[in-house]
Amino acid sequence: MTARIDICREDPTSPDARALIDELNATMLDIYPPEHCHHMPAETLASNGACFLIARSGEKVLGCGAGVPLDTDRVELKRFFTRPAARRSGASRAILSHVESWARAEGYSKLVLETGSRSDAAIALYTSHGFAPCDAFGEYRATEDNVFYEKSIAGETAGSDKIG
Repeated sequence: MTARIDICREDPTSPDARALIDELNATMLDIYPPEHCHHMPAETLASNGACFLIARSGEKVLGCGAGVPLDTDRVELKRFFTRPAARRSGASRAILSHVESWARAEGYSKLVLETGSRSDAAIALYTSHGFAPCDAFGEYRATEDNVFYEKSIAGETAGSDKIG
C-alpha cells in the first residue's frame, strides 16, 4: 500500500519550508562549487508571487518545489527537493504536477528551469514530464555544472489538481 502524499501551498519562510531549503542548499554545496549554486532565499520566494509547495505524508515532510514567475509568459521551477528517505515516493512528481497546474491556471505558457548537470534523478524527472533542453535564460550562464530545460504549457487545459 502506497502512503498518501498531500501537496499544499505554504509560506516559504515557515519552519518546515526553511528546513527543506537549508537541506537543499547543503546538498547542492556538497556537489557543486558555490558559484554554480543558485540559491533563492525563502524571503525572495515569499515576496515575488511564487507558488511554494510542500509534500507531506501524514506528519512527515517529504519535499518542496516552487514556481516563480519570470515574466508574463514564463514560470521558473525553483527549490525542488525531496528528502533522501522520501525519494522514489512520487513526492517530486506530485509537486511538479501541481506547479504545472498552478502555472496553467495563472495563464503562463512556458515552464523553464536550471538544474545541475550531475542531477540525474532531477533530469529524469523533468524529461519524463515533457521538458526539453534549451539555452540558458535570465541571469544564468551555461557552465559544465548546469543544464537548462523548458516545457510549453500553452493551450493545455488545466488539470483537476487543486492546490490547498
